[in-house]
Amino acid sequence: MGVQTDFSTPTLTTDTNGRVSIEYPMYNYSFAMKDVQELTLVDSLPRGRRTNGVATDTVAIGNFKFDGFGKSKVYLVKNSPPYIVIKLPDVYVLYNNKDATETERLYAELKGW
Repeated sequence: MGVQTDFSTPTLTTDTNGRVSIEYPMYNYSFAMKDVQELTLVDSLPRGRRTNGVATDTVAIGNFKFDGFGKSKVYLVKNSPPYIVIKLPDVYVLYNNKDATETERLYAELKGW
């Protein structure tokens, strides 16, 4: 699973109804933009620990707990800021892309909702 994780990329998409979907084997997740309580773009993240997922030298995917956030759904390329932080009622979603420009584009798309 770790090797597959290093070579697979989560995909974040939005539909016309404001539904956000993150596709990744075993860790798909979706939510409605109307449920977003806070949306930020940050250059660093607090410490986190894996509770169920995969963490390699290059990626972190799955369920984690981050200091200050608590329960988090994580789809990250490590050491590749910026990071999108989405606060939902009972979970945070952390997402980025290896390409910073693509992460910034996705953030602007989400912010447009």
